[in-house]
Order: sequence, then C-alpha cells, then structure tokens
Amino acid sequence: MRKAIALLVAILVGLLVVEGVARIAYRRPDYHQTMLVDPLVGFRMPRGLAMESRDESGPFPYRLSPEGFRGPPMPDTPRAAGDRTPRLLFVGDSFLNAFRVRDEQLMTTRTERAIAAREGSANVFCISGDGFNPAQGLILFREHAPDVRPDAVVLAVYPGNDIHDGTPELHGPADYTRVWLVDDGEGVLRTTTLFPWRTRARRWSVAFSVLEHRLVGKGAWARSLREPARYDPARVAKGLPPSEDLEVYSPSLAESSPRWRAAWSTTEAVIGRFRTEVEAMGARFLVVVIPAWRQAVRTGQSVLHDHDARTAGGRPLDSILDLDFPERRLAAFCAREGIDVRLLLGPLRRATAPGRPSCYVPEDGHLSGEGHRVAAEVVTAWWFEEPDRLGADLAGVGPGPTSLLPPPPAPGEPEVLEPGDEALLHDGWGPIRPATATPRPGTIVQQPRAFLLVPVDDGALVVSGSVPRRARLPIRVRVTVPGIPGEGILTIESRDAFRRRCPITLPPRLRPPAYDGHVPVVFECIDREPGEWGLMWGPVVHTIGFVGK
Repeated sequence: MRKAIALLVAILVGLLVVEGVARIAYRRPDYHQTMLVDPLVGFRMPRGLAMESRDESGPFPYRLSPEGFRGPPMPDTPRAAGDRTPRLLFVGDSFLNAFRVRDEQLMTTRTERAIAAREGSANVFCISGDGFNPAQGLILFREHAPDVRPDAVVLAVYPGNDIHDGTPELHGPADYTRVWLVDDGEGVLRTTTLFPWRTRARRWSVAFSVLEHRLVGKGAWARSLREPARYDPARVAKGLPPSEDLEVYSPSLAESSPRWRAAWSTTEAVIGRFRTEVEAMGARFLVVVIPAWRQAVRTGQSVLHDHDARTAGGRPLDSILDLDFPERRLAAFCAREGIDVRLLLGPLRRATAPGRPSCYVPEDGHLSGEGHRVAAEVVTAWWFEEPDRLGADLAGVGPGPTSLLPPPPAPGEPEVLEPGDEALLHDGWGPIRPATATPRPGTIVQQPRAFLLVPVDDGALVVSGSVPRRARLPIRVRVTVPGIPGEGILTIESRDAFRRRCPITLPPRLRPPAYDGHVPVVFECIDREPGEWGLMWGPVVHTIGFVGK
C-alpha cells in the first residue's frame, strides 16, 4: 500500500513539475489560423489584435478590443443607474468583425452615429468572433451583459453557416474545440463539446494543451472528426445540393435529415433563449438575418456552380436550392415567438445593381461597407420604431438574386473585358485594366486555373490578348468549357498581340436563356509554377467570345 501511495505521489509531483515547466516555456497554442483556444466558448479572436487590412481604397488599420471584439472595450464597471444614453449591444460572427470594412463604415458605428444625431449621444458595443454561432454569442452575452446593461440587443444571424455550425451533429474539423448549447431533453440548454474530457483538461493544463495541439496537428487525435461533404456537382443527380454547406437552402432536408432537423431546432431554441434573457434585463431584442452573397446577387460563381450542376447532375441548381428558405423559416419562427426580426435579403437585393458599389466583398463574401450601410439603416429604423421603408420583411424579399452580369455584346461580337465586367470573373484573374491601358483593357491570368463567363453564341471560341513584360515565354494555356467536349491549347512564343481560335463550340442546350446567357470558360496554365506572392504571369485576355467564321 505504501509503495502504491508513494508511486501515486511521485506521478502527481511529476505531472505538477511538467505543468510548471510548460507554463514557463510555452503559451497556450492557437486554435487555427488567428483564433485562440478559449475555455468559455472554445475559441475566439486574439485580444487587442492590431494589423493592417485593405479595401478598394487601400490599406487601413484593423483593431480588436481588449476582449477580442470589433468595437470599443467593454465597460469594466456596471452601468450607472442614471445613465440615459442609448446603449446597444450587437452580437454576431465574422460579419461584425468585418475584416475588409473600415471602422467608420461598420453597421455598429453607423448605427451609433445615426442614433446620436437624433438623441445627442449613443453607445454601441459589439460581441463578435470569426466562426461564432448564436450559442457562443449567448454565452459571451451572459459574461458581458451585466456591465453593459444594454437598452437593446441586436443578434446578427447568418444562416449561411450559423445553422450548420449550431449543432454537433454537423461538426467538422474546425469544430474541434467549439462549445455548443444543446437541449438536454428537458428544455434546458446545456453546454457541450465534441470531447468533454479533453475540454476540461485543456482548461486546466498548458502541458496538455501543447501535447494535444501537436497530436491534432499530426492527425492523431482528429481522425474521428467528421468530414462534411465537399463540393461535388454529381450530388445534384441524387437530388442533393452540391456541397453540405448549401444544404441549408433545402426545405426537404430540413425535415427529412435528422442532422438538419437538429441544426434548425437547436438554433431556434438558442434564439428563443436569447430573447428571454435579453427581455429579462428590460432590454429590447432584434434578430437581423444576413443573407449569403449567392442569395442576394448572381455572379460568375453562381453561373459556374449552375453549369457544374447541369453538366454533372443533369439538373439546374435552382431545382435543388431554395435560396429564400432560411429567411422564410426564421421569419416564421420569430413570428410564432413574437420576436422582432429584420431580413436584409430584400434590401440588399434592391441596393445591388451593375455599376453601383457592391454590398459584398468579392474576396470573401462578407458584407462590404455598402452592405453595412444598408444593415445600419434597417437597425436604426427599428430602434426608432419607424416604418420599414427598406422592405426588411418576408414580403420585401423580392423575386430572386440581382444579376450583376453585364449585357452581352451584339451577336457575333466577342466580349471586351473592360472595367465594369468584374462580375464575369471568378477565380484566378488579376484586376481588369482601365480603358486607357496600353495596348488595350483586359485582365491577366494570375493563378494556375482561372474562370470567367463568356456570352453564349454560335461559332468557335476565339481569344485575343497580349503578353505582360514580366511573363516568361513560351506560355502554354489550356482553354476548356467544363463538361463540353474539346479544348484549345494556346501556345504563345512571342510578345506580339495574339488571336487564337479554339475548337470549342456549344451544343444547342446551352443556348440562352440558360445561365443568363453565359457559360464558364477555364484557363489552365501548363508547365508553369506560381512565382512571387504565389502569382502566375499568364497572358492578358482582351477579348473572348464564340465567333462564327
């Protein structure tokens, strides 16, 4: 017995020594990318992060609060009893962190200015984090609300991933440390994680955190994690969306799939509990539903996915996806529960038009400064209890996404790539050169594969362009239309302007009105490796189109 006790004591002392050394020599490891492990919600942004971001106007400082949120620091003392300054608290995910949006353009900042302009002053605070779901927002609300004591709480819900990320049943590798709130069967929401004992050990031990991080990084402890279905157009032939994240737009899966039933019911339960706790503080509660870019606008990526679905699955993507379903479902739930809700889908669709500032950031699909302006107007009108002039309700959703594709050229004429045609481009292209560029406007192939949309017409595909000075000759590019027989190999051996005809013609089934009169074309660089900054130096394409003899 004494030997056993001595052995246990020795093991305990050894563990304490290892833990002490670990706390001196190591810091708790990152979760993934810039996220840090957090004992309360699983992960969060670094506290006090300061770095440089960039938008269409150039670089600007991007900073997070001492709590790791995008906004002012949280109050460190409870709100004074006589403080009558309007105080709002926004809660959400990366749409509030808004990496590509300047401070003065944020919906939180704009709302604060709009209310202060009419009431003399206002304070707006924000709880936000990349990848947060509403449950993580509720947990952090409980931590900070007693000091903030808001007059109103605005919960920003992004169905594009909040529903999927709201339940452990649909977990993926990025959810290794995530904390969820789930119904325990008795109507009580309790916290849970994928690996409860690891979560407890991680909270206490730096040594365990370091060991775990290394094992997970090598895949040793992550093999049991579920891999969500990746993009596969062949799924459309089975009546499924091409990837799991798009299943949120399927009304049938919301009823027939146990995982999606759990995701929707859990998210609704969290929103309902959020409202209860906010109103118990004497504050107003608003749910703002932010749509994904594909719901609001039709761009090159929309057409590419639709084309993939038709060629691989034999069905248009619109026959599988109901892009308005998340708004209808959340609006119906809020109506049943008496929760104020505003849908940004209609206002964003109407604020979008070719030639106007985009409501979305092309690089990452989040709201741009213009999108934040629309959101701030909707929230401000709700705060002042004014009529909803922007149509942020179900009736104002409208007929479908707003097409940003420019009108096609005259029949038989190629498309001239010039400023204003950015919606024709998808991945892999540089910025479109201005109309004054020498020798002509156009855009350069900068990645191993580059996609763009070309107007549907008779004849073979014809490409004209030039070679940038920094490009290394010869240049060989394979040109294809996904799912259509034939390819063109562009071999460019001089720096003279070129015009090439590719043996690719379109079958009758791809004639307009399919795909808004466009098809995707792929440029693939052959025998060429990315150079500085991971960029290729392929040809500059000036015009492209299906042109007869």
